[in-house]
Amino acid sequence: MISDTEKHLCIAGVFGGKDSGISEASTAVFLESAWFLPNSIRRTSMRHQLRTDAAIRFEKSVDISNALSALQRAIALIVEIAGGTVCSEILDVYPEPFQKHEIDLNYQKMNEIAGKEYTKEQVNNILKSLTFEFISNDENNLKVAVPFAKNDVRRQVDVLEEIMRIDGLDNIPFTGKMAYTLPSNKEPFQESMKARIAQQLTGKGFYEIFTNSITNAAYYENQDELVKMMNSLSSNLDTMRPSMLETGLESISYNFNRKNTEIKFFEFGKIYKILESKFEETNMLALYASGNQHPVYWNSQQTSIDLFYLKGIVENLFSSMNLQFTQEQNLLKIQFQKRTIGLIQKVDAQKLKQFDLKQDVIYAEIIWDEVNLFYKKHHTKYTEIPKYPIVQRDLAFIIDKSIQYTDIQKCIKQVQSSLLQNIQIFDVFESEKVGKNKKSYAIKLSFYDAAKTLTDQDVENEMNKIVQSLESKLGVNIRKS
Repeated sequence: MISDTEKHLCIAGVFGGKDSGISEASTAVFLESAWFLPNSIRRTSMRHQLRTDAAIRFEKSVDISNALSALQRAIALIVEIAGGTVCSEILDVYPEPFQKHEIDLNYQKMNEIAGKEYTKEQVNNILKSLTFEFISNDENNLKVAVPFAKNDVRRQVDVLEEIMRIDGLDNIPFTGKMAYTLPSNKEPFQESMKARIAQQLTGKGFYEIFTNSITNAAYYENQDELVKMMNSLSSNLDTMRPSMLETGLESISYNFNRKNTEIKFFEFGKIYKILESKFEETNMLALYASGNQHPVYWNSQQTSIDLFYLKGIVENLFSSMNLQFTQEQNLLKIQFQKRTIGLIQKVDAQKLKQFDLKQDVIYAEIIWDEVNLFYKKHHTKYTEIPKYPIVQRDLAFIIDKSIQYTDIQKCIKQVQSSLLQNIQIFDVFESEKVGKNKKSYAIKLSFYDAAKTLTDQDVENEMNKIVQSLESKLGVNIRKS
Protein backbone atom coordinates (compact mmCIF):
# COMPACT_ATOMS: atom_id res chain seq x y z
CA MET A 1 0.00 0.00 0.00
CA ILE A 2 1.02 3.59 -0.64
CA SER A 3 -0.17 5.81 2.22
CA ASP A 4 0.21 9.25 3.71
CA THR A 5 0.27 9.96 7.44
CA GLU A 6 -3.51 9.59 7.71
CA LYS A 7 -4.83 6.99 5.24
CA HIS A 8 -4.13 4.57 2.41
CA LEU A 9 -3.95 6.17 -1.04
CA CYS A 10 -3.57 3.28 -3.50
CA ILE A 11 -2.43 -0.31 -4.02
CA ALA A 12 1.19 -0.04 -5.17
CA GLY A 13 1.68 -1.04 -8.79
CA VAL A 14 -1.89 -2.34 -9.15
CA PHE A 15 -4.62 0.24 -8.62
CA GLY A 16 -4.72 3.99 -8.02
CA GLY A 17 -6.81 5.66 -5.35
CA LYS A 18 -9.68 8.10 -5.85
CA ASP A 19 -8.36 10.71 -3.42
CA SER A 20 -4.86 10.69 -4.91
CA GLY A 21 -6.02 10.99 -8.53
CA ILE A 22 -5.64 14.08 -10.74
CA SER A 23 -8.58 16.09 -12.09
CA GLU A 24 -8.99 19.23 -14.21
CA ALA A 25 -9.01 21.28 -11.01
CA SER A 26 -5.62 19.99 -9.82
CA THR A 27 -2.94 22.68 -9.40
CA ALA A 28 -0.31 20.78 -7.41
CA VAL A 29 0.97 17.44 -8.63
CA PHE A 30 3.17 14.97 -6.78
CA LEU A 31 5.05 12.63 -9.13
CA GLU A 32 6.29 9.19 -8.15
CA SER A 33 8.33 6.85 -10.35
CA ALA A 34 8.82 3.42 -8.83
CA TRP A 35 9.90 -0.14 -9.59
CA PHE A 36 7.86 -2.89 -7.95
CA LEU A 37 8.79 -6.49 -7.17
CA PRO A 38 7.07 -8.55 -9.94
CA ASN A 39 6.13 -11.52 -7.71
CA SER A 40 4.55 -9.25 -5.12
CA ILE A 41 2.54 -7.36 -7.75
CA ARG A 42 1.19 -10.58 -9.26
CA ARG A 43 0.17 -12.01 -5.88
CA THR A 44 -1.59 -8.78 -4.91
CA SER A 45 -3.34 -8.52 -8.28
CA MET A 46 -4.59 -12.11 -8.16
CA ARG A 47 -5.61 -11.96 -4.50
CA HIS A 48 -7.82 -8.92 -5.07
CA GLN A 49 -8.84 -9.93 -8.63
CA LEU A 50 -7.59 -6.60 -10.02
CA ARG A 51 -6.13 -7.21 -13.49
CA THR A 52 -5.13 -3.68 -14.44
CA ASP A 53 -2.76 -2.49 -17.17
CA ALA A 54 -0.31 -1.39 -14.48
CA ALA A 55 -0.36 -4.79 -12.76
CA ILE A 56 0.14 -6.68 -16.02
CA ARG A 57 3.09 -4.43 -16.90
CA PHE A 58 4.82 -4.49 -13.50
CA GLU A 59 4.37 -8.23 -12.84
CA LYS A 60 6.44 -8.92 -15.98
CA SER A 61 9.17 -6.64 -14.59
CA VAL A 62 10.28 -3.34 -16.10
CA ASP A 63 13.72 -1.75 -16.42
CA ILE A 64 14.60 -0.50 -12.94
CA SER A 65 17.25 1.85 -14.37
CA ASN A 66 14.50 3.80 -16.18
CA ALA A 67 12.75 4.91 -12.98
CA LEU A 68 14.73 8.16 -12.69
CA SER A 69 14.85 8.98 -16.42
CA ALA A 70 11.09 8.32 -16.74
CA LEU A 71 10.41 10.75 -13.87
CA GLN A 72 12.63 13.41 -15.45
CA ARG A 73 10.87 13.00 -18.79
CA ALA A 74 7.43 13.32 -17.15
CA ILE A 75 8.54 16.54 -15.41
CA ALA A 76 9.85 17.97 -18.69
CA LEU A 77 6.57 17.23 -20.52
CA ILE A 78 4.42 18.79 -17.78
CA VAL A 79 6.56 21.96 -17.77
CA GLU A 80 6.57 22.13 -21.57
CA ILE A 81 2.87 21.41 -22.21
CA ALA A 82 1.03 22.55 -19.09
CA GLY A 83 3.38 25.34 -18.06
CA GLY A 84 4.04 23.96 -14.61
CA THR A 85 6.79 24.96 -12.23
CA VAL A 86 9.08 22.49 -10.49
CA CYS A 87 8.92 23.27 -6.78
CA SER A 88 11.18 20.60 -5.24
CA GLU A 89 14.28 18.52 -5.82
CA ILE A 90 14.05 14.89 -6.88
CA LEU A 91 14.24 12.50 -3.93
CA ASP A 92 15.86 9.23 -5.01
CA VAL A 93 15.25 6.33 -2.59
CA TYR A 94 17.40 3.42 -3.79
CA PRO A 95 19.26 2.12 -0.70
CA GLU A 96 20.64 -1.10 -2.26
CA PRO A 97 21.12 -0.69 -6.02
CA PHE A 98 20.53 -3.86 -8.02
CA GLN A 99 23.53 -5.59 -9.54
CA LYS A 100 23.28 -6.65 -13.15
CA HIS A 101 23.21 -10.38 -13.80
CA GLU A 102 26.51 -11.67 -15.20
CA ILE A 103 26.84 -14.51 -17.73
CA ASP A 104 29.93 -16.35 -18.98
CA LEU A 105 29.95 -17.08 -22.72
CA ASN A 106 32.11 -19.32 -24.89
CA TYR A 107 32.33 -18.43 -28.57
CA GLN A 108 32.87 -22.01 -29.78
CA LYS A 109 30.04 -23.43 -27.64
CA MET A 110 27.59 -20.80 -28.92
CA ASN A 111 28.47 -21.67 -32.52
CA GLU A 112 27.89 -25.38 -31.83
CA ILE A 113 24.46 -24.67 -30.37
CA ALA A 114 23.45 -22.19 -33.08
CA GLY A 115 24.62 -24.30 -36.02
CA LYS A 116 26.33 -21.27 -37.51
CA GLU A 117 29.82 -19.79 -37.27
CA TYR A 118 29.49 -16.34 -35.68
CA THR A 119 32.71 -14.34 -35.66
CA LYS A 120 33.87 -12.71 -32.47
CA GLU A 121 33.30 -9.30 -34.07
CA GLN A 122 29.69 -10.16 -34.99
CA VAL A 123 28.90 -11.31 -31.46
CA ASN A 124 30.47 -8.22 -29.89
CA ASN A 125 28.69 -5.78 -32.21
CA ILE A 126 25.26 -7.34 -31.64
CA LEU A 127 25.66 -7.44 -27.85
CA LYS A 128 26.86 -3.83 -27.76
CA SER A 129 23.82 -2.75 -29.78
CA LEU A 130 21.63 -4.47 -27.16
CA THR A 131 23.43 -2.52 -24.37
CA PHE A 132 25.14 -5.56 -22.82
CA GLU A 133 28.19 -4.49 -20.80
CA PHE A 134 31.48 -6.32 -21.35
CA ILE A 135 33.24 -7.36 -18.14
CA SER A 136 35.97 -9.46 -19.73
CA ASN A 137 36.70 -10.51 -23.29
CA ASP A 138 39.46 -12.76 -24.66
CA GLU A 139 40.00 -15.00 -27.65
CA ASN A 140 37.68 -17.80 -26.50
CA ASN A 141 35.47 -16.42 -23.74
CA LEU A 142 33.34 -13.41 -22.99
CA LYS A 143 31.69 -12.26 -19.77
CA VAL A 144 28.78 -9.83 -20.00
CA ALA A 145 26.43 -7.97 -17.67
CA VAL A 146 22.79 -8.21 -18.75
CA PRO A 147 20.83 -4.93 -19.05
CA PHE A 148 17.97 -4.55 -16.56
CA ALA A 149 15.51 -4.35 -19.46
CA LYS A 150 16.19 -8.01 -20.34
CA ASN A 151 15.08 -9.65 -17.14
CA ASP A 152 14.51 -13.04 -18.84
CA VAL A 153 18.12 -13.41 -20.02
CA ARG A 154 19.76 -15.67 -17.45
CA ARG A 155 21.89 -18.26 -19.32
CA GLN A 156 24.32 -18.53 -22.21
CA VAL A 157 21.56 -19.91 -24.47
CA ASP A 158 19.41 -16.86 -23.67
CA VAL A 159 22.21 -14.55 -24.85
CA LEU A 160 22.64 -16.71 -27.97
CA GLU A 161 18.91 -16.38 -28.64
CA GLU A 162 19.28 -12.59 -28.61
CA ILE A 163 22.21 -12.81 -31.05
CA MET A 164 20.33 -15.13 -33.43
CA ARG A 165 17.21 -12.96 -33.25
CA ILE A 166 19.12 -9.84 -34.32
CA ASP A 167 21.18 -11.64 -36.96
CA GLY A 168 18.04 -13.34 -38.30
CA LEU A 169 16.96 -16.97 -37.99
CA ASP A 170 16.73 -17.19 -41.78
CA ASN A 171 20.50 -16.66 -41.93
CA ILE A 172 21.21 -19.99 -40.26
CA PRO A 173 22.48 -22.23 -43.09
CA PHE A 174 20.67 -25.43 -44.06
CA THR A 175 23.27 -28.20 -44.23
CA GLY A 176 21.17 -30.71 -46.17
CA LYS A 177 21.94 -33.37 -43.57
CA MET A 178 19.62 -34.78 -40.96
CA ALA A 179 21.17 -35.22 -37.53
CA TYR A 180 19.44 -37.25 -34.87
CA THR A 181 20.33 -38.99 -31.65
CA LEU A 182 19.29 -42.54 -30.91
CA PRO A 183 17.64 -42.90 -27.50
CA SER A 184 20.15 -44.19 -24.97
CA ASN A 185 17.55 -45.53 -22.56
CA LYS A 186 14.53 -47.71 -23.06
CA GLU A 187 11.08 -46.33 -22.38
CA PRO A 188 10.63 -45.91 -18.61
CA PHE A 189 8.99 -48.97 -17.08
CA GLN A 190 6.02 -47.01 -15.70
CA GLU A 191 5.22 -45.61 -19.15
CA SER A 192 5.53 -48.95 -20.94
CA MET A 193 3.31 -50.59 -18.31
CA LYS A 194 0.75 -47.82 -18.67
CA ALA A 195 0.77 -48.16 -22.46
CA ARG A 196 0.23 -51.92 -22.18
CA ILE A 197 -2.78 -51.56 -19.87
CA ALA A 198 -4.22 -48.78 -22.04
CA GLN A 199 -3.91 -51.01 -25.11
CA GLN A 200 -5.74 -53.84 -23.35
CA LEU A 201 -8.55 -51.54 -22.22
CA THR A 202 -9.06 -50.02 -25.66
CA GLY A 203 -9.23 -53.57 -27.00
CA LYS A 204 -12.12 -54.20 -24.59
CA GLY A 205 -14.03 -51.18 -25.91
CA PHE A 206 -12.89 -48.54 -23.40
CA TYR A 207 -11.98 -44.98 -24.34
CA GLU A 208 -9.24 -43.04 -22.55
CA ILE A 209 -10.21 -39.67 -21.09
CA PHE A 210 -8.20 -36.84 -19.53
CA THR A 211 -10.03 -34.76 -16.95
CA ASN A 212 -8.99 -31.67 -15.01
CA SER A 213 -7.20 -32.42 -11.73
CA ILE A 214 -8.52 -29.08 -10.41
CA THR A 215 -12.17 -29.40 -9.42
CA ASN A 216 -14.98 -28.09 -7.19
CA ALA A 217 -14.59 -28.44 -3.41
CA ALA A 218 -18.41 -28.55 -3.09
CA TYR A 219 -18.36 -32.12 -4.45
CA TYR A 220 -16.73 -33.44 -1.28
CA GLU A 221 -17.94 -33.86 2.29
CA ASN A 222 -14.57 -34.20 4.03
CA GLN A 223 -13.18 -30.71 3.53
CA ASP A 224 -10.24 -31.27 5.91
CA GLU A 225 -8.36 -33.53 3.50
CA LEU A 226 -8.75 -31.23 0.48
CA VAL A 227 -5.75 -29.46 -1.06
CA LYS A 228 -7.20 -25.99 -1.72
CA MET A 229 -5.95 -23.63 -4.44
CA MET A 230 -4.53 -20.33 -3.17
CA ASN A 231 -5.31 -18.45 -6.39
CA SER A 232 -8.27 -20.36 -7.81
CA LEU A 233 -9.29 -19.80 -11.41
CA SER A 234 -12.95 -19.68 -10.37
CA SER A 235 -15.24 -20.74 -7.52
CA ASN A 236 -15.89 -24.01 -9.40
CA LEU A 237 -12.17 -24.79 -9.76
CA ASP A 238 -10.78 -24.27 -6.29
CA THR A 239 -9.30 -27.57 -5.11
CA MET A 240 -7.11 -30.47 -6.23
CA ARG A 241 -9.16 -33.64 -6.62
CA PRO A 242 -8.95 -36.17 -3.75
CA SER A 243 -10.70 -38.78 -5.92
CA MET A 244 -10.95 -39.60 -9.62
CA LEU A 245 -14.70 -40.25 -9.39
CA GLU A 246 -16.13 -36.74 -9.53
CA THR A 247 -14.12 -35.44 -12.50
CA GLY A 248 -15.05 -38.62 -14.38
CA LEU A 249 -18.75 -38.11 -13.58
CA GLU A 250 -18.48 -34.61 -15.07
CA SER A 251 -17.32 -36.18 -18.34
CA ILE A 252 -20.07 -38.83 -18.19
CA SER A 253 -22.70 -36.14 -17.58
CA TYR A 254 -21.40 -34.24 -20.62
CA ASN A 255 -21.79 -37.40 -22.74
CA PHE A 256 -25.25 -38.22 -21.36
CA ASN A 257 -26.46 -34.73 -22.26
CA ARG A 258 -25.44 -35.48 -25.85
CA LYS A 259 -27.32 -38.80 -26.01
CA ASN A 260 -24.23 -40.97 -25.56
CA THR A 261 -25.36 -43.30 -22.77
CA GLU A 262 -23.13 -46.30 -23.50
CA ILE A 263 -20.05 -45.41 -21.46
CA LYS A 264 -16.74 -47.24 -21.05
CA PHE A 265 -13.99 -44.84 -19.96
CA PHE A 266 -10.61 -45.19 -18.32
CA GLU A 267 -8.17 -42.59 -17.02
CA PHE A 268 -4.68 -42.48 -15.57
CA GLY A 269 -4.33 -39.56 -13.19
CA LYS A 270 -3.30 -38.29 -9.78
CA ILE A 271 -5.23 -37.54 -6.62
CA TYR A 272 -4.17 -35.14 -3.88
CA LYS A 273 -4.94 -35.21 -0.15
CA ILE A 274 -3.84 -33.80 3.18
CA LEU A 275 -3.31 -36.70 5.59
CA GLU A 276 -1.87 -36.12 9.06
CA SER A 277 -0.86 -32.57 8.07
CA LYS A 278 1.15 -33.86 5.09
CA PHE A 279 0.42 -33.48 1.39
CA GLU A 280 0.03 -36.76 -0.49
CA GLU A 281 0.02 -37.29 -4.26
CA THR A 282 -1.01 -40.72 -5.57
CA ASN A 283 -1.09 -42.14 -9.11
CA MET A 284 -4.39 -43.84 -9.89
CA LEU A 285 -6.14 -45.83 -12.61
CA ALA A 286 -9.89 -45.22 -12.83
CA LEU A 287 -12.53 -47.12 -14.82
CA TYR A 288 -16.05 -45.84 -15.50
CA ALA A 289 -18.82 -47.91 -17.09
CA SER A 290 -22.54 -47.38 -17.68
CA GLY A 291 -25.19 -48.81 -19.99
CA ASN A 292 -24.93 -52.22 -21.68
CA GLN A 293 -21.99 -54.59 -21.69
CA HIS A 294 -22.20 -54.99 -25.47
CA PRO A 295 -23.99 -53.15 -28.30
CA VAL A 296 -27.62 -54.28 -28.59
CA TYR A 297 -28.61 -55.91 -31.90
CA TRP A 298 -31.87 -57.51 -33.07
CA ASN A 299 -30.54 -61.01 -32.32
CA SER A 300 -28.82 -60.28 -28.99
CA GLN A 301 -30.01 -59.74 -25.45
CA GLN A 302 -29.53 -56.56 -23.46
CA THR A 303 -27.12 -57.09 -20.53
CA SER A 304 -26.51 -54.15 -18.21
CA ILE A 305 -23.08 -53.38 -16.79
CA ASP A 306 -22.75 -54.31 -13.11
CA LEU A 307 -20.08 -54.67 -10.43
CA PHE A 308 -19.00 -58.05 -11.68
CA TYR A 309 -18.47 -56.83 -15.23
CA LEU A 310 -15.78 -54.41 -14.02
CA LYS A 311 -14.48 -57.06 -11.62
CA GLY A 312 -13.86 -59.31 -14.61
CA ILE A 313 -12.08 -56.49 -16.44
CA VAL A 314 -9.80 -55.79 -13.46
CA GLU A 315 -9.05 -59.49 -12.90
CA ASN A 316 -8.15 -59.91 -16.55
CA LEU A 317 -5.89 -56.83 -16.60
CA PHE A 318 -3.89 -57.86 -13.55
CA SER A 319 -4.24 -61.66 -13.64
CA SER A 320 -0.68 -62.28 -12.44
CA MET A 321 -1.26 -60.28 -9.26
CA ASN A 322 -3.78 -62.83 -7.93
CA LEU A 323 -6.07 -60.09 -6.60
CA GLN A 324 -8.65 -60.81 -3.90
CA PHE A 325 -12.12 -59.21 -3.82
CA THR A 326 -14.20 -58.59 -0.69
CA GLN A 327 -17.85 -57.61 -1.19
CA GLU A 328 -19.58 -55.02 0.99
CA GLN A 329 -23.11 -54.23 -0.29
CA ASN A 330 -22.63 -52.21 -3.51
CA LEU A 331 -18.84 -52.20 -3.22
CA LEU A 332 -15.98 -54.62 -3.90
CA LYS A 333 -12.66 -54.02 -2.19
CA ILE A 334 -9.63 -54.95 -4.29
CA GLN A 335 -6.93 -56.50 -2.13
CA PHE A 336 -3.38 -57.51 -2.90
CA GLN A 337 -1.22 -59.29 -0.33
CA LYS A 338 -3.73 -58.32 2.39
CA ARG A 339 -3.53 -54.61 1.44
CA THR A 340 -6.49 -52.75 -0.05
CA ILE A 341 -5.28 -51.21 -3.32
CA GLY A 342 -8.60 -50.19 -4.85
CA LEU A 343 -12.33 -50.63 -5.06
CA ILE A 344 -15.19 -51.30 -7.45
CA GLN A 345 -18.49 -49.65 -6.60
CA LYS A 346 -21.91 -48.77 -7.86
CA VAL A 347 -22.08 -44.99 -7.57
CA ASP A 348 -24.76 -44.07 -5.02
CA ALA A 349 -27.94 -42.25 -6.04
CA GLN A 350 -27.06 -39.06 -4.17
CA LYS A 351 -23.76 -38.71 -6.03
CA LEU A 352 -25.49 -39.40 -9.37
CA LYS A 353 -28.07 -36.72 -8.58
CA GLN A 354 -25.26 -34.25 -7.90
CA PHE A 355 -24.25 -34.60 -11.56
CA ASP A 356 -27.81 -34.95 -12.90
CA LEU A 357 -27.24 -38.58 -13.95
CA LYS A 358 -30.31 -40.83 -14.25
CA GLN A 359 -28.49 -44.06 -15.17
CA ASP A 360 -26.37 -46.35 -12.99
CA VAL A 361 -22.61 -45.85 -13.16
CA ILE A 362 -20.08 -48.48 -12.06
CA TYR A 363 -16.72 -47.10 -10.98
CA ALA A 364 -13.39 -48.78 -10.22
CA GLU A 365 -10.19 -47.22 -8.96
CA ILE A 366 -6.79 -48.84 -8.41
CA ILE A 367 -3.69 -47.36 -6.80
CA TRP A 368 -1.40 -47.38 -9.83
CA ASP A 369 1.73 -46.98 -7.69
CA GLU A 370 0.98 -50.38 -6.10
CA VAL A 371 0.58 -52.01 -9.52
CA ASN A 372 3.88 -50.54 -10.73
CA LEU A 373 5.67 -51.72 -7.61
CA PHE A 374 4.47 -55.30 -8.16
CA TYR A 375 5.23 -55.53 -11.87
CA LYS A 376 8.65 -53.94 -11.44
CA LYS A 377 9.66 -56.94 -9.29
CA HIS A 378 7.55 -59.50 -11.16
CA HIS A 379 9.08 -61.71 -13.82
CA THR A 380 6.78 -63.38 -16.32
CA LYS A 381 7.09 -67.15 -16.37
CA TYR A 382 6.15 -69.25 -19.37
CA THR A 383 4.87 -72.83 -19.28
CA GLU A 384 4.79 -75.46 -21.98
CA ILE A 385 1.58 -75.92 -23.97
CA PRO A 386 -0.40 -78.80 -22.36
CA LYS A 387 0.42 -82.18 -23.85
CA TYR A 388 -2.32 -84.05 -22.00
CA PRO A 389 -6.07 -83.41 -21.89
CA ILE A 390 -7.73 -81.29 -19.21
CA VAL A 391 -10.42 -83.12 -17.24
CA GLN A 392 -13.48 -81.16 -16.07
CA ARG A 393 -16.02 -81.98 -13.39
CA ASP A 394 -19.22 -80.13 -12.48
CA LEU A 395 -20.21 -79.74 -8.85
CA ALA A 396 -23.64 -78.48 -7.71
CA PHE A 397 -24.50 -77.78 -4.08
CA ILE A 398 -26.85 -75.85 -1.79
CA ILE A 399 -25.38 -73.37 0.65
CA ASP A 400 -26.44 -70.59 3.04
CA LYS A 401 -27.34 -67.38 1.23
CA SER A 402 -24.97 -65.39 3.44
CA ILE A 403 -21.89 -67.24 2.13
CA GLN A 404 -20.21 -65.51 -0.79
CA TYR A 405 -18.67 -67.13 -3.85
CA THR A 406 -15.23 -65.82 -2.81
CA ASP A 407 -15.54 -67.89 0.39
CA ILE A 408 -16.21 -70.99 -1.73
CA GLN A 409 -13.16 -70.29 -3.90
CA LYS A 410 -11.00 -69.78 -0.83
CA CYS A 411 -12.22 -73.04 0.74
CA ILE A 412 -11.46 -75.04 -2.42
CA LYS A 413 -7.99 -73.52 -2.81
CA GLN A 414 -7.15 -74.43 0.79
CA VAL A 415 -7.30 -78.09 -0.26
CA GLN A 416 -4.06 -77.32 -2.15
CA SER A 417 -4.74 -79.74 -4.95
CA SER A 418 -1.74 -79.93 -7.29
CA LEU A 419 -4.04 -81.00 -10.13
CA LEU A 420 -6.69 -78.27 -9.83
CA GLN A 421 -6.14 -75.63 -12.53
CA ASN A 422 -9.30 -73.53 -12.57
CA ILE A 423 -12.60 -72.87 -10.76
CA GLN A 424 -15.48 -71.36 -12.71
CA ILE A 425 -19.04 -70.64 -11.62
CA PHE A 426 -21.70 -71.19 -14.28
CA ASP A 427 -25.02 -71.15 -12.40
CA VAL A 428 -26.63 -69.56 -9.34
CA PHE A 429 -30.20 -70.46 -8.44
CA GLU A 430 -32.58 -69.36 -5.69
CA SER A 431 -36.15 -70.57 -5.02
CA GLU A 432 -38.41 -71.91 -2.28
CA LYS A 433 -37.60 -75.46 -3.43
CA VAL A 434 -33.95 -74.88 -2.57
CA GLY A 435 -34.88 -73.73 0.91
CA LYS A 436 -35.31 -70.55 2.93
CA ASN A 437 -32.16 -68.40 3.03
CA LYS A 438 -30.47 -70.93 0.75
CA LYS A 439 -29.14 -70.81 -2.79
CA SER A 440 -27.73 -73.29 -5.26
CA TYR A 441 -24.33 -72.95 -6.90
CA ALA A 442 -22.96 -74.89 -9.86
CA ILE A 443 -19.23 -74.71 -10.52
CA LYS A 444 -16.88 -76.26 -13.05
CA LEU A 445 -13.52 -77.62 -11.82
CA SER A 446 -10.66 -78.21 -14.27
CA PHE A 447 -7.87 -80.70 -13.50
CA TYR A 448 -4.58 -81.25 -15.31
CA ASP A 449 -1.30 -83.10 -14.84
CA ALA A 450 1.68 -82.04 -16.94
CA ALA A 451 3.30 -85.47 -16.60
CA LYS A 452 0.51 -87.86 -17.60
CA THR A 453 -3.10 -88.36 -18.65
CA LEU A 454 -5.36 -88.23 -15.62
CA THR A 455 -7.47 -91.28 -14.80
CA ASP A 456 -10.99 -91.17 -13.40
CA GLN A 457 -9.63 -92.34 -10.06
CA ASP A 458 -7.10 -89.46 -9.94
CA VAL A 459 -9.86 -86.91 -10.47
CA GLU A 460 -12.26 -88.62 -8.04
CA ASN A 461 -9.64 -88.48 -5.28
CA GLU A 462 -9.27 -84.72 -5.76
CA MET A 463 -13.04 -84.21 -5.97
CA ASN A 464 -13.55 -86.09 -2.69
CA LYS A 465 -11.03 -83.84 -0.92
CA ILE A 466 -12.79 -80.72 -2.24
CA VAL A 467 -16.27 -81.99 -1.27
CA GLN A 468 -15.10 -82.89 2.24
CA SER A 469 -13.59 -79.42 2.68
CA LEU A 470 -16.78 -77.68 1.51
CA GLU A 471 -19.01 -79.83 3.74
CA SER A 472 -16.89 -79.45 6.87
CA LYS A 473 -16.01 -75.76 6.58
CA LEU A 474 -19.04 -74.22 4.84
CA GLY A 475 -21.76 -76.79 5.52
CA VAL A 476 -22.70 -77.28 1.88
CA ASN A 477 -25.24 -79.87 0.78
CA ILE A 478 -24.05 -81.61 -2.40
CA ARG A 479 -26.81 -82.00 -4.98
CA LYS A 480 -27.00 -85.44 -6.57
CA SER A 481 -27.89 -85.64 -10.26
